[in-house]
Amino acid sequence: MILNLIKYIFSLPLYWLSFFIKKDKKLWVFGAWAGQRYSDNSRYIFEYVHENETGIRAVWLTRNPNILNDLRSRGYETYSIVSIKGFIIGSRAVVYFFTDSLFDVGQLSSGRGLKFQLWHGVPLKKIGYDSNIKESTKKKVAKFFFPFQNEWNRWDYINSSSKYVSNRLQSAFGKSENQIVINGFPRNDIILNGNKVDIVEAIKEQLNDQSKMIGYFPTFRDEEGFVTENFNEDFFKLNNLLEELKMVLIVKLHFRDAKKLILQGEYSRIIFLTEDECQDINYLLPHLDSIITDYSSVFYDYLILNRPIIFTPFDLGTYMSQDKGLYENYCEATPGIKCFDWSEVETALRNIYIDKCDSFKKERKELKSKINQFVDKENCKRVVEFTKKKLK
Repeated sequence: MILNLIKYIFSLPLYWLSFFIKKDKKLWVFGAWAGQRYSDNSRYIFEYVHENETGIRAVWLTRNPNILNDLRSRGYETYSIVSIKGFIIGSRAVVYFFTDSLFDVGQLSSGRGLKFQLWHGVPLKKIGYDSNIKESTKKKVAKFFFPFQNEWNRWDYINSSSKYVSNRLQSAFGKSENQIVINGFPRNDIILNGNKVDIVEAIKEQLNDQSKMIGYFPTFRDEEGFVTENFNEDFFKLNNLLEELKMVLIVKLHFRDAKKLILQGEYSRIIFLTEDECQDINYLLPHLDSIITDYSSVFYDYLILNRPIIFTPFDLGTYMSQDKGLYENYCEATPGIKCFDWSEVETALRNIYIDKCDSFKKERKELKSKINQFVDKENCKRVVEFTKKKLK
């Protein structure tokens, strides 16, 4: 607590200093996930601007030295958020794009300028003001005395994909209706494009067959433990089924959970992807024949492809009582088979791929239309055009 207080006190002059640094009307900055990742909606807008908008100076800000070096090697202008140059660039920008909070681009340098929250998916779990887990008193006090700590109430606009999604975002973040703008999520452009992915090509080469590829993406939990416990015995049984059905299960944990996983043994048909191998699962989705998830909003993204989804709410009762809570009745909101243990997942896989029974096509199509006003690979363009219009 004392260390944080000292840090806040020394940071406050920098925050006020940023207000006196002259703006560059052509400078747009981008970041993601507290500056630790190069992924998601802000990445796609950044690359779109870099490739299509010659009159705009696009700069990626990061706290991760690996990302800094990688992007520079690709010819992108990139700076560290915690460097003097990064602070000056952030202070001079007229637009800030991010996917989680202002920590993505640097909360000290973003006091002025248009702040565009692109967000990172359609919320099934309650978020923001709607969440069952409320903000601590300590955080509230910090935000009162140190305004740069208020990293999510300072946004000017929040991007959305439909009126259905906008209602949740407006409620969650306490914004007015005209601050929620429907351009479509840039990540959908990436999913629909279906570009080749190195890790997918490597897996295909390793298996040397035409295996169907299934993705397993459990959600991040505020309560630790469940996602990464008791995989092993069930996964050995599941591995045998995957061998029989000529399938491969690609497991990608949320990056906040990935370090907690301890595996025992090896699996011939189950592949765990690390952060280094796959920071961005949106590139992976179009190459999967189906996905398995519990409460992750990844299923909303995957709906755009209208392929089978298997839901695994193994701990639904506990999750509802101890975690963030959900916006809708889970069983009614999820268009796919519900499985409450791994043996039921095995049955679901046989049902879909042996019996050729996909009984949720209609429900998936209906929900896809409800959450996506646009399905045309033009979402990045719409976000950029909207931003340019607001700057004028």
